[in-house]
Amino acid sequence: GEMSILSEIEFEVLDEVYFPTSVETITKNSMKPVDLIKATLSSLLEKKFIHQMKFNEAMNDYERLITPDFSNFENYLYVASKQGLLAHNG
Repeated sequence: GEMSILSEIEFEVLDEVYFPTSVETITKNSMKPVDLIKATLSSLLEKKFIHQMKFNEAMNDYERLITPDFSNFENYLYVASKQGLLAHNG
C-alpha cells in the first residue's frame, strides 16, 4: 500500500523532523547509528521529503539550502518538507 513509499527508518527520521533538528538529535532520539541516519537523510533529501537548513548570520535565521550538501551533514538542520509530511501521514 501507500506505506511502501517510506522505509521504516525513513519514517522514523521523518518523525524527528517536524521542526528543524540536528543530525546529533535525530541520532540520539532514534538510537540508530549515525552513518545510517546520514544515509537516510541523504535518501530523504533526494526524494525532496526533507529540507536542509543553514544558519544565515545576516538574517539571524535558518534558510533552506537550494542544492543539498551531501558531504557535511552535521553543519545543517533538517526539517520535513510538505511532500515529506504527506508521505509520512499517508
